[in-house]
Amino acid sequence: MRVSCPQRWEDMRPQPDGNRFCESCAKPVIDFTAWKDADLHAWFVEQPDTCGQFRLDQVQPDLIEITLPAIPRELMCGALAALAALSLSTASAQRTPTDPAPTEQSLLQRSHAPMIVSEQRAEDGERCWAEKESTDPLAAVEERKRYYLSKRFPFVFKARRFRVIGCPSF
Repeated sequence: MRVSCPQRWEDMRPQPDGNRFCESCAKPVIDFTAWKDADLHAWFVEQPDTCGQFRLDQVQPDLIEITLPAIPRELMCGALAALAALSLSTASAQRTPTDPAPTEQSLLQRSHAPMIVSEQRAEDGERCWAEKESTDPLAAVEERKRYYLSKRFPFVFKARRFRVIGCPSF
């Protein structure tokens, strides 16, 4: 099934039945995303010129979604810490170091006064940028990346658009 329409679902005028109306082609656009494939095909046998919004797997049925397991952040941090701790030890195949070459030490002619850095805190209780909570409500929502397996080359597709709008041609 091929579907192509340059209009966005959000730009279309909402209708009382939950669907949208496309101003460019002057047709109602039906939301088919919750429909099953058998119901969808039966609808298009009766009304073939209907425009609609479809899920990606309805338009391209040969795509199979690859579900990647969600790995908790704490587990990833723990694995990284364990890997770092194991890599800090010396390998047993290394030789023991020999005595270092003798060096001469002399007093410096210039005197360096130690630098004293005083700890300054904000008077109003303001926290640094890392401690501040995010005011953006969408910052906490991380968009899940979806990958699909196909019979066509390149065989693995990263889907950016999950919904397609247009009049299908079977």
